[in-house]
Parts: sequence; structure tokens; C-alpha cells
Amino acid sequence: MKLSAKFYSGQGSVNGQILKLVQSCYEINRKFFAKDLDNLDLIIIKTRKEMDRILGRATPSWLVGSVKNNKINIFTPEAFEQVSPHKKTEFKLVLTHEIAHLFLDKYYSFKNPVWLAEGLPGYIAGQYKIRSMNKTIKQKLSELHFRKDWERTPNYTEAFWFTKFIIDTYGKQKLFALLAILREEENYSDFNKKFGKIFNENIDPVYNRWLVNV
Repeated sequence: MKLSAKFYSGQGSVNGQILKLVQSCYEINRKFFAKDLDNLDLIIIKTRKEMDRILGRATPSWLVGSVKNNKINIFTPEAFEQVSPHKKTEFKLVLTHEIAHLFLDKYYSFKNPVWLAEGLPGYIAGQYKIRSMNKTIKQKLSELHFRKDWERTPNYTEAFWFTKFIIDTYGKQKLFALLAILREEENYSDFNKKFGKIFNENIDPVYNRWLVNV
């Protein structure tokens, strides 16, 4: 894996501590997927204005990392606390999450369901450990399937924990088998059928069993 890490502003150099974190986060993903990336391009950002300029839109205060054009855009650990509600200690979790998106983009082509596209990186990063299901509104999976619906109520907590439940219950190899047959734009009905093909039951009963225990 060839690493490129630089500040968006072009000022200064990325310190060794961040580079070590990048390598550590990459290794977490490499072990989970048992695959590699050829390149890892990282843009380190210091201000919300810079993030908005890169993504071409006004970004919400909670957004501290994103992938665009196969590059990870992420705030410095110090900026996490300056421009968002996140603590700087979450930098490694978010970076691991964003690297997972690069693996998914390279090896799997699906975008829907969004809860899974976001939930799996959150599981790999261990972000569920710092989020309590007691503080989130539980939603139907159909409400978390398409990006347009997700953006109205981006329920990362539920996505992280339900993905964890699936992997804990069935194992990640079955999940990989599902990902391998998903199309880029998967509607809810077709996803349900493909889930049933791999797991021998539809998604809703699995979801309902999980809800009983949260």
C-alpha cells in the first residue's frame, strides 16, 4: 500500500504520529477484509471551510471525515474538537471507518442499503463501543435504505449495532457473500430477497430479533 498524506492547505508536513495512526487503521481493515489497497490518499483538513470547499457543500457539524474521488478527507485530531462535537480521541475510529469505505468501494459495488454501507465501517472501527442504543431512535430498515432517506435522519448508531449483530450471529463470511451479489443501486425488495438467499430468512425477522434485545 502506497500512502500519500498531506495537509489540504499545503502548509507544514504530516507528523509521524498521524502516519502511525494511518498505518494502524489500515492494518485493522486489511485484517478484516483479508485484502489490500494499492494506494491510500489522505487529505488532512484544519477548518470547516476547507472541508466545505472540498466536498462542494455546507457540511453538518458532526461530519469530520469523508471519501471523495477515492481520497479520504479528514480533520486533524485537534480540529475534531474545534469544528465538531467529536473528541480528538475519535480520530482513529473515524479514520478506520473511512479506510473501510475505500475497501468497500474497491471490492464491492453496492451503495444500498446505506445502513449497511455505513454500519460495516462502523463495526470495523469499533464505533459502536462509544454509542448507546438507549440514546437513538429505532427506525425501520426501509427508512435507512436509500441515501435520500438516510440524509434526513442519519442513524449511525443503529447501523453500527445492527451490523454487529449480523456479524456476531452469522459470521463475516456470510456477510461477504451477501455483499458480493449486491448491485450498486439495490432496491429494498431485491435486497431482502438476496439477504434471504444467503441467510435463509428475510431481513425483517432478523431485525426484529435484534430489537428485542436492545
